[in-house]
Amino acid sequence: MMTRIILGLSLFLFLSTQVIAQGPPMKGKRQKIEAMKIGYMTTELNLSEEESMAFWPIYNEFKQEERNLRKSLRPVKPISEMSEEEAKSTIEKQLEGEAALVVLKRKYFDRFNGVISMKKIAMIPRLEKSFKEKVLKEMRSSRGGKK
Repeated sequence: MMTRIILGLSLFLFLSTQVIAQGPPMKGKRQKIEAMKIGYMTTELNLSEEESMAFWPIYNEFKQEERNLRKSLRPVKPISEMSEEEAKSTIEKQLEGEAALVVLKRKYFDRFNGVISMKKIAMIPRLEKSFKEKVLKEMRSSRGGKK
């Protein structure tokens, strides 16, 4: 049971960064998407006012730490331009980064546990995924179905 929650939370955290990690043209839209995400998740998790006030600062802190960690793991140059030794170093750095992400997720899982119920924590990955799908669908339809 605990493993499923951890895996679900890991998936939730990974997917959420995919929606947020857009380039500079999305800067204004990113804030709008974040506001939509807060409303969507608050509603779907049925957070009380007290839960919401305690949950969102922790969640936002977690997302910022996760973004910073993921940013630090990006390769310095394209893999096609790397030597074998640089590629090996990049892989090792990414593996260490994944381990650091697990530690970070565990830290915040424990903090979420003190604020919302286990059922609500378990719902987060599904809600993140459905929100991401909803946003991507809206973006595609606004572009006329173009990728």
